[in-house]
Amino acid sequence: GDVGHVLEDLLRIWKSRGRKTNREGLAQWWKQIDAWKAVNCLAYKGSETIIKPQLALQRLEA
Repeated sequence: GDVGHVLEDLLRIWKSRGRKTNREGLAQWWKQIDAWKAVNCLAYKGSETIIKPQLALQRLEA
């Protein structure tokens, strides 16, 4: 089904069973995400002779 409805159902069932958020685990997860963001893995070297795919996508999103 629609992922939004499925997630709502999962969350409702999860809460009905008395589950609690693992705040420590969640904090560690966000810390890992921040570390991934810090790497700047989408950086690339520009070119004056070639249109890089990254540049094309960047321009389309502008």
